[in-house]
This record gives sequence, structure tokens and C-alpha cells, in this order.
Amino acid sequence: MAQTATVVGLKKLPEDPTDGPEPLGPPPTDRKTFTNWRALAESGLKPTYIKCNGYFPTHKYDNGCHTLLPLSPELMARHMDGEHGGGFFMSFRENYQNDPIGASTIRTGRLWDGWEKFEQLGVELREMRCAHCDGDIKVNSRSILKHIKNHPGKSSKDRLWGDFWITITRNIEPDPDEDE
Repeated sequence: MAQTATVVGLKKLPEDPTDGPEPLGPPPTDRKTFTNWRALAESGLKPTYIKCNGYFPTHKYDNGCHTLLPLSPELMARHMDGEHGGGFFMSFRENYQNDPIGASTIRTGRLWDGWEKFEQLGVELREMRCAHCDGDIKVNSRSILKHIKNHPGKSSKDRLWGDFWITITRNIEPDPDEDE
């Protein structure tokens, strides 16, 4: 009679190679939008505060209603469709609404299904800009997470990072020179 031993910390290989889990295939390539919303999901960030608000220089005048919105891509899309301009202020800092100056905690690794809903709604991200340094951010997780960390800003005042200006739209032409 053969005895089997289990060692903690090592993965037991299946006796039959067909018994193991199915291998993961490549990510789906049939996106509904040009915007890579998956990069925002991969960054592990969940917004904590969204406000309808235009910003300069993208919006020459602020036609946002300055309404604090729940974390709902559907409501953001309705605001954009309702002639509000598509500009939003978005913060990833915990407790921003109660303490906009002192809120400094940003938790990464949080899943938010809103990024996927933007793609399902056919909404494009026209621009994402860091509110701290005014830098234009490419839509990939490395660029986004770089602006979550401490970095030089546009003023000498020490302002907290983790706040972004975004503009969403329904139609956008992809830039053939820009890589994702």
C-alpha cells in the first residue's frame, strides 16, 4: 500500500494532465470602445468622489453643473449627454468629501466594475489630466499609478495627489501614432 504525503507550501501536480484547471486564454480583443478601460481596471483604483465640472484648457468655459455624483458611469454618461460638457473632477482619496485637504489615503487593489460599464455604454475617455501637476495621462496603469504617488506639482504648495480631471465623450477618433 503506497502512502501519499502532503507538503505544505508546494503545489501537488495532478496525476492526469487533463485534470488541471483550464489555461487562461488571451484577453478578449473585441472592445466596444477605442479607450482601454481595462487599463484603469488593472490599476486597481476605485473613485471615491466624482463632481460634474469643466476645467481649463480643455473646457474653455465651465458648463458643468457642479453636482456631486454617485459612483455611477450611467449618471456620468447622462450628464455628458445632457450638454454638461463631459468634464468631471474625480478623486481616489479616501474620505475626500468630508475632508478634501486632509484626506490622503489611497487604496489600490480595489475592484470597481464602473470601468467595464463605461465600455458597455460606449463612452470614450477623451482626456485624463492630473489635478496636482496638470500632466496629461496616457491610459495605462503605469502612468496612472505614477500620478497617484508623490510627484512635483504645478505650484509650490504641497498639494495632495490622487485627484484627476477627466473628459468623457461618445465619439472619438483614435490617434494612429499613440500606442496603448
